This record gives sequence, C-alpha cells and structure tokens, in this order.
Amino acid sequence: MEEKNEKIDFLLIEDNQDTIKFLIEYLKSRGYSIKFARRVKEGLEVLKDNLPSIILLDILLPDKKGYEIISSIKSNPVFKNVLIYFLTAIPKQEVLKEVERYNIEGVIEKPFNLDEIEPIFEILDKKPS
Repeated sequence: MEEKNEKIDFLLIEDNQDTIKFLIEYLKSRGYSIKFARRVKEGLEVLKDNLPSIILLDILLPDKKGYEIISSIKSNPVFKNVLIYFLTAIPKQEVLKEVERYNIEGVIEKPFNLDEIEPIFEILDKKPS
C-alpha cells in the first residue's frame, strides 16, 4: 500500500489570523514545513493528505472545540506518533487537566513567547523521520 500522506513538520489548527501569520513566518524561517487550518473540519481535511509531526491545536475554534478531534486523531494508527499541543488563550491551569485527560504532550498559553516553543523544536529534531 502506497503512503499517500505528505510528511510535514507542523499542522496549525488556529483561527486567529495574526497567530497564523506569525507562526507560519517563524516556523518557516526556522526551516520547518507547516500547513494550517482555521477550523476543525479544515484541519481534518488537511490530515487526509498530510502526516504532521506536531499539531498545534487551538481549543476555541469557530466550528467546534479542539478537544472534539483529539480522539479521532489518536485513534487513527497513521497518526499514533503525532504530538499534539494545545495553543490557547484559556489559562494554562484550566487546560492542564484536559492535557492529562486526552493524553497529549502539552499546552502553550497565548499570548506566548518564543521560549515556550523552543522545547518543541528539540523534540521535533530528535524525532525519527
């Protein structure tokens, strides 16, 4: 069976245009590939043809909450090694229980500083291709 998914470093599922623009420019300047979606439905469409290493997932999206797609991503064996981080304006303390509940890697609180993203690069750089 042929692998149809194109490997990318990041999938950003986020509806804030400024955050999208900033992260795309920043991640590309660091040499990473990135695709984005503004809604949960669009994010699932991108996943049909792409295999990201990391998903940066906003929680409060226009069509659904980011929480609603985690189990469908995690239940698909193709995505078993994909790391998921919440990217949210909800206070970190409120989201940490959801991080545990959904067994994802972590949360980045908006507005964020670039130091918070740095550990993700270290993980990504160590991850086997």
